[in-house]
Amino acid sequence: MASDGKIYLSGEDGEIVVLKAGPKFELLARNDMADPVMATPAISGGMMIIRSQHYVWAIGQPRRGE
Repeated sequence: MASDGKIYLSGEDGEIVVLKAGPKFELLARNDMADPVMATPAISGGMMIIRSQHYVWAIGQPRRGE
C-alpha cells in the first residue's frame, strides 16, 4: 500500500516495513505488530486499518470534527 510518499509492506511474520517512495531505497521504519498480518492494510478517514490474525488495528489520527 502507498500513501503520503511512503510504501507500506506487511508480512505474515507480523512486521510492517515503511519505505520512502522514490528511486533510492530508504527504510523509514519497521513495526512489529506481534501478530501475523494476513491482509493488505487499508486507509480510511485518516486512519490505517490493519487486520492481523487476531485483531483489527486502527492507527492514526481521526480528521477534525469526527
